[in-house]
Amino acid sequence: MTASRQEPPTPAPRRDAPLLVALTGNPNCGKTTLFNALTGLRAKVGNYSGVTVERKEGRLRGGPPHQHVVVLDLPGTYSLSPQSLDEQIARDALLTRLPEVPVPDAVVVVVDASNLQRNLFYATQVIELGHPTIIALNMADVARENGLEVNVEQLSRALGVPVLPMVASKGEGIAELRVLLNTLPHSLTQPANPAGLVRVRPEIEREAASLRDRIAALGQRHAATARAEALLLLGDDKNLENNLPRAGGELLQQVHEARARLEAEGIDWRTALIEARYTAVSAIFEDCVRETAPDQETLSDRLDRVLTHRVWGLVILAAVLTLMFQSIFTFAELPMTLLEGVVGWVGREVGTLLPPGDLRSLIVDGAIAGVGAVLVFLPQICLLFLFIGFLEDTGYMARAAFLMDRLMSKVGLHGKSFIPMLSSFACACRASWPPAPSKA
Repeated sequence: MTASRQEPPTPAPRRDAPLLVALTGNPNCGKTTLFNALTGLRAKVGNYSGVTVERKEGRLRGGPPHQHVVVLDLPGTYSLSPQSLDEQIARDALLTRLPEVPVPDAVVVVVDASNLQRNLFYATQVIELGHPTIIALNMADVARENGLEVNVEQLSRALGVPVLPMVASKGEGIAELRVLLNTLPHSLTQPANPAGLVRVRPEIEREAASLRDRIAALGQRHAATARAEALLLLGDDKNLENNLPRAGGELLQQVHEARARLEAEGIDWRTALIEARYTAVSAIFEDCVRETAPDQETLSDRLDRVLTHRVWGLVILAAVLTLMFQSIFTFAELPMTLLEGVVGWVGREVGTLLPPGDLRSLIVDGAIAGVGAVLVFLPQICLLFLFIGFLEDTGYMARAAFLMDRLMSKVGLHGKSFIPMLSSFACACRASWPPAPSKA
């Protein structure tokens, strides 16, 4: 049935444009750390949604002088079925739906080796898109500490793409990855058989082949990319809704008809593809990973049992927040008083140099006093973000977000919304300091 269909054309390589390398992976896998190591930039690292929504890119440090290689840091996502705006941006960039982002010359999927099975779900989705792909097996040291031994060569054969073990935070494996990226596009080829990673039922494959031709007709797509997008549309309503502005009603009708035919054959299109992928990922994990030590409770596990307790966890959270904000008021009082004094002195000195009038009022009461009103609570802001950074680095912020998830969900928010709420306290608390001066 599909033998007579022509394969969608492969996009022609860009000759004059810089080569593009896209970094992608699950949240908290060390992707931004790797981005900083490759480009020499210092990007913000965080565990909450919104950090990498903005487009961040940099030139590959140590790249060939005759070739400009750009590294693009995509937002972290758990799959190509987006649940938030930042995940949608990552998906659209990899599916070449964003006009400002060209087809990547290479995709580096950063994988947490200590949570390999969970990360492989997304990694296999990206490989199926058909882009030249590298698996950066990050946090290899943590995996060893957890008693997991990953057979890198066997994993590479199973996935059909290069796998590089590394510890990005310590610089291990960065040089090997940079060597591959420096020799683009000759060092990497497209995966030989990306469609073979996950075996789907023949009925689903038949419907996906029909949708693939429609998707390819909407724009220049590689055959593997069009097939992967067809599978996403078949099994995920959110992908279909996001695709409608570009595709129109014809594709919508074709997807609904394909789903109806699958249902008539007794196939649940909502779960069939997910179950097939989890089966494939589990098989790869079992073949490539060996546990070298028995399971035992780690220090992190013991801390989780206390810090995320439904009662004691909330008590500890309240104590931590009380200590943090009390410390902010105590430590910030002296620099805030000094800043107010400096701003007042500058205003008085400038006022003595200018004659009374609108100009003096504009400069003294407007510019100097206005800027001073902002600068005066800068110590509180700096101390607040210092504490937040400390809580993030120790891992407590993720536990606090977990504790607050049940409460925040009652108003339609995620537990991660707790973090920007903390930031807003700096301005709210500023209203109570300093006390209003008494009138003479």
